[in-house]
Amino acid sequence: QPKSDIHIAEERSDSFLIDQLKSFGIGSFAGLLGSLAGMGGGFVMIPLMTAARQSISGSASKSSSWLMALRGGLGLHQHQAHGTSLFAVGTTGLAGALGYGIKMTSDDEKSTETCTKKETGQDDAESSDENIKQMRKGLVELDTAIAIATTAMVTARLGAIASTHLSEKALQRALGAFMVFVAPLIP
Repeated sequence: QPKSDIHIAEERSDSFLIDQLKSFGIGSFAGLLGSLAGMGGGFVMIPLMTAARQSISGSASKSSSWLMALRGGLGLHQHQAHGTSLFAVGTTGLAGALGYGIKMTSDDEKSTETCTKKETGQDDAESSDENIKQMRKGLVELDTAIAIATTAMVTARLGAIASTHLSEKALQRALGAFMVFVAPLIP
């Protein structure tokens, strides 16, 4: 029996909602693991995005078909997953770096100490030292991060262009080989 236009529209709407729920789950998982590992999270996102999608079957009940559909991946092609991951990693990396905080240089500390004394109207060295200690806790070496990010932006563009010349299977193998190669380097 042919499906009505309304039935097809409902299936598309359900599928979109399920994909959005999966995307939020993948993002949450990748953001947490990526920040814990000091990576962007692409190592988690790509396999989950390329995993086969489970379809919503009309024969099962609505709630059980939704649960089945949530079990699968997004079903993206390898190239789509890489591009999507790169976009997401940029934003998760920035959020993670802000979570770690920006480490201040000694010059920044001196100017902060002067500003703190002027703002509070006190020369209490103990109070000022405590404020500086709070601000110094940052774990991001800003100069190093800027140097790495600048060169990485150039080479990332080159890598993206090069990956479009690889077949989907070759790109999958390259990602797998890279993960195997890098795993022993992680302390």
